Amino acid sequence: MKQICLGSERLILRPFSISDAERVVALVGNYHVSKFLQHVPYPYSLNDAKEWIASHESGFYEGSRITYAITLKQSEALIGAIGLINIQNREASMGYWLGESYWGKGYATEAVSLIFKFAEDEMKLLRVYAEHLTINPASGIVMQKNKMKHIGQRTVQHRDQGERLLEIYEVLFNADCKPA
Repeated sequence: MKQICLGSERLILRPFSISDAERVVALVGNYHVSKFLQHVPYPYSLNDAKEWIASHESGFYEGSRITYAITLKQSEALIGAIGLINIQNREASMGYWLGESYWGKGYATEAVSLIFKFAEDEMKLLRVYAEHLTINPASGIVMQKNKMKHIGQRTVQHRDQGERLLEIYEVLFNADCKPA
């Protein structure tokens, strides 16, 4: 089985390639991007990017996660990442990030819509949940635009900002067709 590409009017979601590593460093290595991410080290090195990209294939084949490069359809430029992780029992956690110069253009909303269609139609998931730091309300807006419902909050230890509050969202698919 091979990871398929997903497309919309402006975006292509495709598997990462090791050749994307330098671009990943340039995008997520930006402190203004990484400060909103719980599990991304800062500073972010080329080795970090290579290790992260190399881990995608095994996660895909194990069925535990699927990670996509978010690229612009017209130019094929890599602008971010989106993925489903902790896939089990027909549920998954979603995460995404975009390079700073791509914020506020609707790309995250479009990428989430694509991954949700894939999660429901191809993966047959029943639930996807996601979290965002309260210091990043734009991420919550993306979730709300994709019909995710706010279900709570929790506190986490952020890598360099002490305790931070997370907002938790979920979306349910095929709610009428849950297995017995």
